[in-house]
Amino acid sequence: VWFYSTGPINSAIYLWRILPTQSSRPLVYAGSSRWIEGLAGASIEYTLQPGDTYLLSIGSFNSGYAGPVDVHTSVLPTSTSDRTMAPELTLGKAVKGNIDAPGGSSGESEYFKFTLDAPTDVWIVAYGHHRGSPQFPEYNMDTNVELQEEDGTVLAMGDDGGWTRALWTSDIRQTALAAGTYYVRVWGDDDAFGRFHGDYELIVKEFDPPGATQATATPIHLNAYFPGTFSSATDKDYYSIVVDSPQWVDFYISERGDKDNSNNNPVWGARVYDPRGNEVPIGLTRRSGLLYDNVQSVARASLLPGKNYIEVSTDRASGDYVILPVANAALNFLVDACPPGSQSDAFYTCQWHLNNTGQFSGGDGADINVEEVWATNKGEGVTIAIVDNGVQLDHEDLRDNVAAGLSHDYHRLTLFSATSGRPHGTGTAGIAAARDNVWGVRGVAPRAQLYSLNLTRDDFLGSAMIDALTRQAAVTGVSSNSWALIGTGKPLVPGIAWETAAEQGATTGFGGKGIVYVHSGGNFHHEGDNANLNGLANFHTSVAVCAVAYNGKRPFYSERGASLWVCAPSTGASGAGITTTAAGNLYTLLFSGTSAAAPIVSGVVALIRAENTALTARDVKLILAASARKNDPGSSGWAQAGVKYGSTSDRYNYSHDYGFGTVDAGAAVELAKTWTLLPEQRTLEATSGTIALPIAEARSDGSAGAAATASLTLDPFVQFIEYIEVRVTSDHPSSRDLQIELRSP
Repeated sequence: VWFYSTGPINSAIYLWRILPTQSSRPLVYAGSSRWIEGLAGASIEYTLQPGDTYLLSIGSFNSGYAGPVDVHTSVLPTSTSDRTMAPELTLGKAVKGNIDAPGGSSGESEYFKFTLDAPTDVWIVAYGHHRGSPQFPEYNMDTNVELQEEDGTVLAMGDDGGWTRALWTSDIRQTALAAGTYYVRVWGDDDAFGRFHGDYELIVKEFDPPGATQATATPIHLNAYFPGTFSSATDKDYYSIVVDSPQWVDFYISERGDKDNSNNNPVWGARVYDPRGNEVPIGLTRRSGLLYDNVQSVARASLLPGKNYIEVSTDRASGDYVILPVANAALNFLVDACPPGSQSDAFYTCQWHLNNTGQFSGGDGADINVEEVWATNKGEGVTIAIVDNGVQLDHEDLRDNVAAGLSHDYHRLTLFSATSGRPHGTGTAGIAAARDNVWGVRGVAPRAQLYSLNLTRDDFLGSAMIDALTRQAAVTGVSSNSWALIGTGKPLVPGIAWETAAEQGATTGFGGKGIVYVHSGGNFHHEGDNANLNGLANFHTSVAVCAVAYNGKRPFYSERGASLWVCAPSTGASGAGITTTAAGNLYTLLFSGTSAAAPIVSGVVALIRAENTALTARDVKLILAASARKNDPGSSGWAQAGVKYGSTSDRYNYSHDYGFGTVDAGAAVELAKTWTLLPEQRTLEATSGTIALPIAEARSDGSAGAAATASLTLDPFVQFIEYIEVRVTSDHPSSRDLQIELRSP
C-alpha cells in the first residue's frame, strides 16, 4: 500500500501497527520531499499483513508549519511492460513505477491505461526521482512519457520537462481529449550522460486552463505545480493564491518542454496583486542556462493574508509553462525577526547599525547616525568598487545600483551570476550600497553605484592585487576591501609595485581627486595578530577599519594597532550581527567581523563624496577622523592626539583599540559641507643613517628591558602632519618580540 500526503504545507507520515501487538516505533515514516505533487508532500510504502490493524499519523514536518493536508491511500498497481496487461489509472490519483532496464526503445517501458467518459483537458506527468548528479545515471530516473490511442497510435510525447526543482520530469497536455481508452507509456531517457533508470511517479489529471481575468483566476496553492498555456503574445493568465499570514512567496515560472539554449526562449512576465486589488512590487529575475533547467522567471512578492492574484505574461506567440509557488522560508524567518519599520525596506528594523532602537539588550544605543543624511543625500554620483570574492550583480537588492560594464572577472567565471557571486562579496556590497526599495535591506549609501572585482574568489593573484587598485580608477570614488593577506604573525608587506599603484590611485583616481581605499583591520586579535602587521591596511593611502560590537566596545576578534583609522559596527555582544544581502537573492542576519565594518565606512565615504565633490581622498580621511564618535569612553586606551586640521585647540582622540573612534555619517557629511580643502601635500624625510643601538633582553620578571632610543629632526615649518611612516631596520631575530614606539615632540 502506498500512503502519500499533498497540500501547501510540509508534512510527514508515520505508519504504526497497533494490533495484535503495538509497534514501539513507526514501521516506516517519511518527511517532506519533492515528488510528483509538489515540494511539500510525503510518501511511504509498506506491505500490510492480513488481520493486523494499523494507525496512520500525519504531522507537520517541523515547527512553524500549519494548514490543510490531504491524505491518499492506494494499493499500488503492478506496473508492466506488457501493454495488454496495463493497469487502469484513476484520474487525479498518482501511481508508482520502476524502470529496471534503461535506454529508450531498446530498454524497458511500462504501460498504464485510463478511460474518459467525455472530452477532457488532460495533464499527464511522469516525475523521475533525482538522487544524484547527471554524471551518475544509476541514481536518477530521467523520464520520457508517451500518450497512445487504444490502437497504438502515438498522440503526443513528453521529454525533459526541466521544471524548477523537478529536472527529471516529463509531461503531456491534451485539451479536449475525446472520450475513450488511452495508454500511457513511460521509459527512461538515453542520452550523453548515460542510460537512466529507477523510480518514478505518474499521474493523469484533469486541469483547468488559467483564468483570463482576476474574476476567473484559477486557484493554486503553495508547493505544487500548475500548468499554463499561451496562444498569443498578448495573452495573460491569472491565478489566485490564499495565504493566512503575511509571507514572501517565490513564483517559479518554467518553460515546458525542450529548451533550445538560445536567445529564442520566452521571457515570462508577472504582476502580483494583493487582496484589495493593489499591485504589489515584485522582484523579477530571469534565469537560464542551468543543465536541464528550462528558462524560467522567478517573481518574488510579499503576500498579504487573504486571496492574492498573480498575472503571467510572455513575449512569445504561444507556448506552455508550469508555475510553482514556494514560500521563501529564509525570508519569512526574517519577516518574523524584522517587523516593519521607519523605512520601506522589508528587513530594515534588523539593521541596528543604521538605526539602533534597542533591538538587543546591553547595547549603548549607538548607530552610525545616517537616517537624517538620506533626506538630501543617498550617495548619488559616487561609484564603489567591491573588491572581494564576487558579487551577485543581479541580486534584487543590488542590480539597480550596479554600474554597467565596470565589473571585472579575474578568474574567468560566468560573470557574476547567482552562481558565481559569493556570499561574502554579495554581503559587503549590500552593506555599502543595497538599494532603498521594498526589498530586504538598505545600504549606507543606497543610491551609490557599485561594481565587482572578484579578486579573492579563489587564489590571490599578485598581479590582480595591483590591477584592482587602479582598474576603473577614473570613476571609482571608493574601493571597499574586506579581505587581507593571510596572517603569519609577521609583518606582511605587499611590495613596492602595490604601494606605487595605491599612491597612484589615491592621487589621480576619481577625476584627479583620488580613490579612498577602505580596508578591514583584521579579525585575529584573539590569535595574537595586530593590524600593524597588515601591509595593506597599514599604508598611508588606506582607511583601516576596526569593529565595535552592539555595546560600543571592541569585540574579541578586532585587531588593535596604530594603523587603525575608524571603527564601525559589527558582530560581538548579544550575538547582534549585520543584516545584509546574500547570494541567491537571499539575506542574512549574521554578517560579521571587520568584513562587515569596512563596507559601512565605504558607504559613509560615498555619502561624504556625494556631499562635496571637490574633496580629495586626503580630505575624506581627515573628515572621517575629525567627525568620529568617541565610543567606549571609559577605556583606558584613549589619549588626546594632535590639533585637528583647521582648528587651533580642538584635538583628535585616538586609541589603538578604536582609531579615531566610531564612524558618524551625520557628523561627517555635515563637516564635509564647509570643509577647507587641504593644500598640496609635501613630503619630508629624515634618516638616522646606520647606528648601533643594542636592544636589551627582557627582564627576568617578563617586563621589557631598557629601551634603545634614537631621535630624528624634521624641518620646523611643518604646521600639520597627515601621516608619519617610519621604516626600522634591525638584525634582531624576531620582530614580534619587539615593541616600537613613536613619540611626537
